[in-house]
Amino acid sequence: MAGKRDAWVEAFRETAVGWLLGPEDSRTGLPDVIVLPMENPDVYDPTWIDEHARDLEQVRTLTLATVGDTRVAFSSPKFGAPAVAMATDVFAKAGFSAIVGLGFCGGLQPDLKCGELVLPCSAVRDEGASHNYAPADHPAQCSAKAAEAVKACAVEIGIDLRFGPVWMTDGILRETRDKVERHHSFGCLGVDMETAALYTVASAMEIDAVAILVVSDNVYECIQTDLGRLRGGWRRAAELVVKAARALGS
Repeated sequence: MAGKRDAWVEAFRETAVGWLLGPEDSRTGLPDVIVLPMENPDVYDPTWIDEHARDLEQVRTLTLATVGDTRVAFSSPKFGAPAVAMATDVFAKAGFSAIVGLGFCGGLQPDLKCGELVLPCSAVRDEGASHNYAPADHPAQCSAKAAEAVKACAVEIGIDLRFGPVWMTDGILRETRDKVERHHSFGCLGVDMETAALYTVASAMEIDAVAILVVSDNVYECIQTDLGRLRGGWRRAAELVVKAARALGS
């Protein structure tokens, strides 16, 4: 029975690949690296890709584009742990070797300002999706290879990065003061809804993953979003993510 169940799961995984990427004969020649926007699809604007890439081609939910001399895939946005976990699983099944996430976080340290960029080295797994891929005590960590690529690109283009852990929750409207205080005291730089799922599933599927998060507000200091600074941070993060994807795909 276990063998039958395993076969069914693999068949369903292939079906999920078809949902996102189209039939198998349309997936030949996919690049090695995919950029995954981790954002609410209701507010997502895909036109930023045009600023950093050329020769855009649509394949189901993916946009394939050329960055420099390297072909890179861009996913449609995925919001929250379950969507990111499924997408990461599907992308690994489809043959991608690395995922570069691009998202947002609320600051948990008083000196983190809206628009600053965070590279999470790890994430506290305070959600549900990742626990289907690894035991509770398994750390959610970024790929060292992918993180080094991001850091090198940041130095090259003069972008400042904060490097450290984040707290991930799937109860964004239940970020109570005691939880905020506890994860602040742990040294978490920010709180988001996707990073732990991305890192845990990528590790389980044996592919590289790293994320860049734009600080959207400061949860610890109760400071709301500054839209001007947020847009500036997004532009810097987008440039960095695209350059890192190119470096990982070269």
